[in-house]
Amino acid sequence: MTKENWTKGKIGGCIVTDTPDGLPKNSGHSGKGAYEYYGGNLVCESIWRKKDVALISAAPDLLEACLATKEMYEAQGIDENSLMFGEQYKQLVQAIDKATDICSTEIRTQGIRKNRP
Repeated sequence: MTKENWTKGKIGGCIVTDTPDGLPKNSGHSGKGAYEYYGGNLVCESIWRKKDVALISAAPDLLEACLATKEMYEAQGIDENSLMFGEQYKQLVQAIDKATDICSTEIRTQGIRKNRP
């Protein structure tokens, strides 16, 4: 996973990013045409509630914060069985699993981010 900058696009109800990585070529979702129309490489569109646009555009930052918090908990020996913060640890793991669609064991064994400095 690489850090991406997701922001509200120039037209209502869309989220854009500064990187075209993983987007289909010649689809109109990335490149010069996308920058002209959407204001960047398209992540998603047709999001009409402002609070949803705000939450979705913050998703990469929220995931990074969850991963850093999980790493800090584990460095202190906190896991799902801990008396203090065990429930919060479980919430972090569930949120990370939902956002990354891989199991937390895989994150633990491969490291939090492949491209992390």
